[in-house]
Parts: sequence; structure tokens; C-alpha cells
Amino acid sequence: MTLDFFGHAEALAVLDKLVPRGDEGVDLMLRWTDLAARYGKLDAGVDALRRLLRRDPQSPVLLNALGFTLADAGRELDEAEVWLRRAHRLAPDQGFIMDSLGWLLYRRRDFAGAVRLLTTADGLTPGDPEILRHLGDSLEALGKPTEARRCFERARQRHPNAVLRQQLDKRLAGSVT
Repeated sequence: MTLDFFGHAEALAVLDKLVPRGDEGVDLMLRWTDLAARYGKLDAGVDALRRLLRRDPQSPVLLNALGFTLADAGRELDEAEVWLRRAHRLAPDQGFIMDSLGWLLYRRRDFAGAVRLLTTADGLTPGDPEILRHLGDSLEALGKPTEARRCFERARQRHPNAVLRQQLDKRLAGSVT
């Protein structure tokens, strides 16, 4: 979050120095892959996630991270589904994994399916601002702007990180009524 505050290039430059070989701790690598995927180094982030997954192929966190990263980028959605379904089998009651599956359906334009999964994810992890944003986007795509706006407002009240706050502010200022 602090690195996001300083800007895209600066955040990546700092993390690149912290993770020069990609063999450091998983938590740091996950943070690096998230920033890499968001700020123009998607392939490097995906490659790093695949390396981590080879070391720990039963990790729901890593399976979810790779599946979500691909789904969020709208790339290799069939592969993303394999990773996400495996993560869900290993940890079926985790809201963050259900969120990723819902986001995958959103990317596939199955908005009704996305709403079902994202509503479940919100029930498992009540008030998570990222899940609420995904649910709001899916509701908006289904033509339910009032419900979408409520999700965006709830997410905004949950003190999201700076990047998510900006996304929510745009949605709340936009065409959602």
C-alpha cells in the first residue's frame, strides 16, 4: 500500500530491488507479483507465481493468486479456471477464493453466475472491499445499478487501500445511479 502511494514505477523499482532473484519469502513474492501484474510486468509476475506454485503445488493461496492474476488480466481464462477450481477444492470455505472464481465468471461475461459466487464470497468474508467492488461491477453489468451502488458505497466505507479507493470513487462518480 505504501509503495502504491509513491507511484507505479517507484513501487516496482523498490520491489525489484527487494526481490532480485525471486527466491525470497512467499509473502514478499506475492506482493511483488501483485504489483508487477498491475503495473506493466504481468508476464514476469505470472512466471514468478508459476515458479512458486511448482515449489508448493497444494497451496490454495498460490493457486488462487495465479488464477486470479490471469483472470483479472483477462488472459488464459481456461488455465485460470483450472488453478481456481483446484484452490477451491483445497479450501472451499475461503471467501477470497470464491471471489476469484466470481471474478473469473465476470471476465467470461457470466454476470449472473458471478453475482451468485460473489454474494457467497461476501457472506464468507463480510465487508471485504475488493469482493464488494467485484460484486458491484457484476451487478452493474447485470443492469442493477442501485444494488451496484450500494456495494460500492459499502466497499468505500471499509477503508480500502488507495488504489481500490480511487476505483470506487470513479464508480460512485460515474453512471451508476
